[in-house]
Amino acid sequence: MRQIIFYSVWFLLAQQSVFPQTDTSDANRTEISIHSNIPAEIFLDSISIGITPIETYKISPGTHHIKAISLPCSNSNQNIYLDTINLSSGVSLKKEIELHRGSAIHTEPFGANLFFNDSLIGTSPFILPDLKDGSVLKIKRPGYSDTSIFLSENLSITKILLQPVFKKGEAGHSEYLINNGAKSTLPLYISGGTAIAGGVAAAYLKISADRLYNEYRMNQNDETLSKVKRKDTISAVSLIISQVSLVIFSYLLFSQ
Repeated sequence: MRQIIFYSVWFLLAQQSVFPQTDTSDANRTEISIHSNIPAEIFLDSISIGITPIETYKISPGTHHIKAISLPCSNSNQNIYLDTINLSSGVSLKKEIELHRGSAIHTEPFGANLFFNDSLIGTSPFILPDLKDGSVLKIKRPGYSDTSIFLSENLSITKILLQPVFKKGEAGHSEYLINNGAKSTLPLYISGGTAIAGGVAAAYLKISADRLYNEYRMNQNDETLSKVKRKDTISAVSLIISQVSLVIFSYLLFSQ
């Protein structure tokens, strides 16, 4: 029994050495080379095969899906190229991919309409290809002020903060803080200045009244006592005005 097993194994090994199997996997493959105008990572059927340029990559014939993603180090935003290729057996393919250099436009909040040459081209976030120096991009969103920016080939990633427009008497916002330029801050300056001036006047008058009262205690002059009462009264009124102005200032500031 052992001899039978030994001769069987010897026969199989001898057959492998005398009649070696030929690997024909490469014989049915074709070659593809991929170049791009800017560095990009190449995916073939969702599998990364490297960064361009890629030379003589072997692949089986048939239909394949190719995707190219521009690299951040290429001084452009991440752009994507998609294509489907059909490869025949024994036929090499040279693929040239052109990825457009673009500029990413982000807005806060997103979803703003982007107009180029008075035509709607998309909504933010958006990538603008083939920028021309001096071109104007208009950004519009309901409830926010319209914004325009000048485009440039050196423009990379732009984030634009849209300014909301509030209607008079709108809930949650003071009617004094409507976005109308310098006028919106005028009530803040007035109330803040009045609070400071009132506080300073109240302190000064109180100190003067105390000094006069010390003089009255020494000379018992009724005229001096009258001045003390008058300055105490004005000091109290100034303090009240200062406190009221401070409350108004705080309301305007926090409602903004």
